[in-house]
Parts: sequence; structure tokens; C-alpha cells
Amino acid sequence: MTEKSEMTIENSNSKSFVIAFLAVNRIKDLPNVAIASALAVTSADIVIGYVDSMDLVGLPTSDRISYIELGNKENAGSTSRMYSNFLTEDFYRIVKLKWSLLKLTVNLGYDYIIYCDTDVIWNRNPIPTLLLTFTGDRESEVLIQSFTTEPHSPNLCMGFVCFRNSQRSMDFILLCEASHIRESLYDEKVGDDTIATKLFSELGYPKWIKELPQGSFPTGWFINLYGKKSRFPSLNSPIPYIFHTNWVVGLDSKRLLTRIFLSAHQRKTYSVKMTFIWRLRLLLLHLTHQ
Repeated sequence: MTEKSEMTIENSNSKSFVIAFLAVNRIKDLPNVAIASALAVTSADIVIGYVDSMDLVGLPTSDRISYIELGNKENAGSTSRMYSNFLTEDFYRIVKLKWSLLKLTVNLGYDYIIYCDTDVIWNRNPIPTLLLTFTGDRESEVLIQSFTTEPHSPNLCMGFVCFRNSQRSMDFILLCEASHIRESLYDEKVGDDTIATKLFSELGYPKWIKELPQGSFPTGWFINLYGKKSRFPSLNSPIPYIFHTNWVVGLDSKRLLTRIFLSAHQRKTYSVKMTFIWRLRLLLLHLTHQ
């Protein structure tokens, strides 16, 4: 793995985009969908950051994938032993690893870096529209998913974010990391979304940070927009570039959300494990929305 990884990274400078994933939690089906779908709809290289090499077992492989070790298991606590949802302290230890992965990925020499959580489904290639945004607006440095509901109070989501490889982007990452370390001394459950949103506010909502459209880069609470059937004749929801299966608690809930989205878009391409109980829940959910 090391030789292949080094060779891939060495040849990466000629490429424009790289996608970074963080492999933790010893889960396979959701990361499999995230990585496989990114490989399928883009031609970008992929970097997978990890703490425990066991987290890489069973994940998709490709000559476009390289790997970055993010320290030893002892320093990471129990982050790779089992799935951790956002109600646990381990979850917040995991999200702090994003800053380390981003710093290392920036230094690989790509023009643009996409960080993507492993509970994100890539539905169609977002890279052309991201590139058009960067080239059309030279001031843009960070394009980030959001779940903003009030114009006066932006809420950023670090589950999908694209950086121009620039000093300003690196400074943003370093400030986020420093703030996350500082804030976690008082609140161990402070998350990366909170840190990024707070910094956005402290910087005065600069124009170089842009929120991605929620219709085409949706979070999990928009699932009802992306079903099989239209609610009104001839009116259809936009086809999203990605779908982030957050806003639910627990791995099985994420699997269910993934299954619902895939059933309307790419059911035959990807799959997640569903027990009888969860199939029943899916049926009941479907029936209540008839």
C-alpha cells in the first residue's frame, strides 16, 4: 500500500482536484458507497486518511486512491473501534482529525481539495460546477455545504467542502484547527460545523467563503425532496450532485436514509445492509408518505 500511495501522490501535481475522505469507525457500507460513487462519477484522485489500517479493509481500491496515516491508535483513543454517532465524545475526537487530513492534503500540490464525509453519496459529478465557480469568481476560496435556514444566521456544514489551494484557505484550516483545540478544552462535544460557522461569523462573513446551494448539495433533512414521485405534475426536484445522510442519529438510521435516496436515484448501483426490521421501517415510512 505504501509504495502505491507514494507513487500516486508523487504524480498528483498535474491534477486539478483531489477528494479527501476520513476512514474511521470500522464501518464499511456507508464509506463503500461514498468512495465508490466518487470514483464512479468523477475522474479525480482520492486520498483516504486513517488512524487504524483495519478501517481500510474492504473499502474500494483504485490506482487513483492514496492513503495518509493520521497518527497512532493510542493518540486517537477509541475512534476506530466502533461506530460513533454525534451523541458520543468519540465522534468529536474523530471530527478533529479532519483538520490534520486537510493540512496534509493541501500540501500534496493539487489546485483544489474537496473534503467529503463518508456518509455522503455522490450522485453526479460536482467538479465542473465547482471549477466554474472558482474560475468565474477569483475571490472564492472556500465552497461549503450549509444548512442555513435564517439569512442572518448562516450554518456551515463541513461534511462537503471544497478549497482552492491558497494561503487563505490554509489559514482558514489552521484557524479552525486552533479554535477546535481551544474550544474542546471547555466543551468536548464541540463539532467542526460549529467551529467553521463561528469562524465565518468572526471573520465578518467574507465573500471568499460561499455556501453551496442546498437544493443541489443537500443535507439529510431534505430527503423528502428527492423521492421517486413528484408531488405536483411536471414539477421535479433538482437532481443533486451529492446527498449527505446526516441529521439522523445512529448508523442504522443513516443506512435507512441512504436506502431511501438510492431507491430513487441509483438503487441498482449501490446498496447498504438492511435487516428485516429496517426493511419494515422503510415500508412503513413509504406508506405514511403516500
